[in-house]
Amino acid sequence: MNCKVIYISSALLFAVVTLAGCSSGKGTSSLGDVTKTTAKSNAPVVRSDQKISTTITAKQAEAKAAQERAVSEAEARAIAAGTEVMQKAAAAREKAEEEAKIRAEKVAQAKEAAEAKAKEEAAKIKEQVAQEAENVQQKVAASVAVREEAATVLSSKSSTSGQYHVIVGSFKSMDNANVLCDKAVEQGYLPSVMENADGLYRVSIYTVDDENTARAKVVDILKAHPEYTGMWLLKIKK
Repeated sequence: MNCKVIYISSALLFAVVTLAGCSSGKGTSSLGDVTKTTAKSNAPVVRSDQKISTTITAKQAEAKAAQERAVSEAEARAIAAGTEVMQKAAAAREKAEEEAKIRAEKVAQAKEAAEAKAKEEAAKIKEQVAQEAENVQQKVAASVAVREEAATVLSSKSSTSGQYHVIVGSFKSMDNANVLCDKAVEQGYLPSVMENADGLYRVSIYTVDDENTARAKVVDILKAHPEYTGMWLLKIKK
């Protein structure tokens, strides 16, 4: 019973003190002030460690974005550099191919010119050789000796006969003369064997009535068979 009275007295004392403070003007407050104070007391309190954590997170995000931008820019630069290198390489290759093509064309032109010049020189040389050969042939034809003698035809593979005979051999033996005749036949000639007044057997491989024709034939025979170097013309003495 006494405890309850004490508790009630304490409460009344607290209320009196509070009212006294309010009436003194030092602690004047209205209902609105009380409400505001209550509202402020109910607002969440942000601690300093929470602010630091938020700042760090934001900076980390900024750093990550900056890193991603740097990587992206580096990749773009690398791609651009690679593209430039490839373009330069392609241009260099194209230039090298063009230069190689030009060199090849020049080489082909030089080769063609050299071949044409070589052919021209060869043609000139051939013409000179032919002219020289013709001169030699004319000299040979002009230098062929002509002997006039009486001779009797003993045998002949030719169906024609003329005043001039191209003699390729003379023998004392008829057998030797026949051996040379056989050789001449194998070479495509139509030989004849004649005997003169001295008993010599002359082997002729061509006969004709015209002296110049006979001389030209000597040249032709020498071309085909150089072994007949001692040929001469026998003119049948009438």
